[in-house]
Amino acid sequence: TLDERRMNRLFIVPAAIAAIGMITGCGTIGGRQYPSLRAEAGSTYYPATLLDTYMIQMGVGGLFSSEAERNTGEIPSRPYSLAMIPLSILDLPVSLITDTVLLPADIARKPKSDQ
Repeated sequence: TLDERRMNRLFIVPAAIAAIGMITGCGTIGGRQYPSLRAEAGSTYYPATLLDTYMIQMGVGGLFSSEAERNTGEIPSRPYSLAMIPLSILDLPVSLITDTVLLPADIARKPKSDQ
């Protein structure tokens, strides 16, 4: 009936929003936790966005690499890649927004030698 559909919608929409909210944000935390990635990228700004794009690149590399390349440990396995790509894509807009909000803090935190 119509009331059951409305009740289902009232439950499913908030549950989906909560689920997306729980799986996103990893790049924001990880991008600020690993300064080596920022140094490797040559930028101290937008670290979460850099991490997400790096994870997407690594995931694509894991999908299209040979078994010998994956055995080196530098390229992730296919199951890991299949999980990493969609989660990183979901996290990318959230990371972009949080990086923009935290940009003044990143500027203030930048070492004087880099300015």
